[in-house]
Amino acid sequence: MLVIVGLVLATTAPAGPSTNNKLDAYGGPTPVKPTNPRSKAQCDKYYSAANKLSEAQGCRATAAYYVAKKACAKKSACLKAAKRRFTAAKAKVAKQAKAEKACQDAYTKALNAIDAQLAALDPNAPDYDAQRTALENQQTAAGTTQQACIKKAQSG
Repeated sequence: MLVIVGLVLATTAPAGPSTNNKLDAYGGPTPVKPTNPRSKAQCDKYYSAANKLSEAQGCRATAAYYVAKKACAKKSACLKAAKRRFTAAKAKVAKQAKAEKACQDAYTKALNAIDAQLAALDPNAPDYDAQRTALENQQTAAGTTQQACIKKAQSG
């Protein structure tokens, strides 16, 4: 009786783990960056829906333009309006990308200066711990400033 119950349980048990170790280790194939996205979903699959950086916003603008072109078919006024919206969206994305780059450059400059100061610290100095803590706090502040800057760039 126990043998029969064991066989039934064994045959109805869920399948084991995948046999491909690379799939387990790397999480499967990486999504391909959309070059000519035909829908917002393609952009969201690659960038994630929560990503508001300029590159993701540009992808979504391109996708919206293709969707609008398809919906307009051959209506001239509709196509012109879609092109106008796309041009405005691309200009906004370019402005955002420029602001994000400025944020990143300022952060990199600040971080390089702090790293140089950290490297110049003398570990044998009596106030080494206090100096290092102060510089690490400056690093944290620079990161917080960069995040605020990028958020401001994303808001327009």
